[in-house]
Amino acid sequence: KQGMFGIVALMAVLMVIKIILSFLEGSAATYRKMEKKAARGAAAEEQMARLFEKLSDDYIVFHDVATDSGNIDHLVLCKTQGLIVVETKSHRGKVTEQDERLLIDGREPEKDFIKQTLGNCFWIKDWVRSKTGIDAWTTTIIVFTNAFVDIRKPVRGIFVMGKDLFLNEFLYPIMQAFDSVVIAADVE
Repeated sequence: KQGMFGIVALMAVLMVIKIILSFLEGSAATYRKMEKKAARGAAAEEQMARLFEKLSDDYIVFHDVATDSGNIDHLVLCKTQGLIVVETKSHRGKVTEQDERLLIDGREPEKDFIKQTLGNCFWIKDWVRSKTGIDAWTTTIIVFTNAFVDIRKPVRGIFVMGKDLFLNEFLYPIMQAFDSVVIAADVE
């Protein structure tokens, strides 16, 4: 009897160890996936930061601005265009809009990016107003660095675009407008 009890106890201990190991393996895989996703997001934000370095001195860019509900990835201050809030996303796939919600490959992402970006926009507007009394003009943009964005109009007032469209429709025109002003002044 005692030998049989020992075998049953050993089997029970082995089963518990197997359950614990299975749980830990699953947790480790989840954490590795989260770590990889965070690294991809950080790389996308750094990629965007390098693009902003090309702006003239008329623009001041802040990165990773802490807010009450998270952070603003990039905040651009401009004399003529006010505040530009840029949220960077590294998701892959096709980004579309349905009923004012973003979808990635037809599914809702893990977070409501529109709500997040609007929250950051309102936070910075309130902060500026509380410090200066100025109601600053704010443009909000979500840039997907690795996705195809099939959205042609703002969603709840937020421009949603891929990195290439951001460069061609937003960043390069700003740089060209500045260059044109400088050139026109030099020529005249």
